[in-house]
Amino acid sequence: TALGLTFGHKEVVVIGPSAEIELPTLTERSYVPNTLFSLSHTSGQLPLSLNRSVDQTTFFICENGKCNLPTRDVHVVKELWKK
Repeated sequence: TALGLTFGHKEVVVIGPSAEIELPTLTERSYVPNTLFSLSHTSGQLPLSLNRSVDQTTFFICENGKCNLPTRDVHVVKELWKK
């Protein structure tokens, strides 16, 4: 789509005990088109969440099928997501 060609596709995956709390802090004042969000309190069946430690909330920011290293720093997440 034209939107996809213009902005690319981003995925934000949040895994951990405070995933529901952390995701809104990222999105409440920002908007990035074509972003897919996924959150889970536990390790899941998707490749990004399979066999992941869930002791601390962790973010995975991906763009056009390529993922950055996981991070737990919300400030890093905001910078990667808005790029």
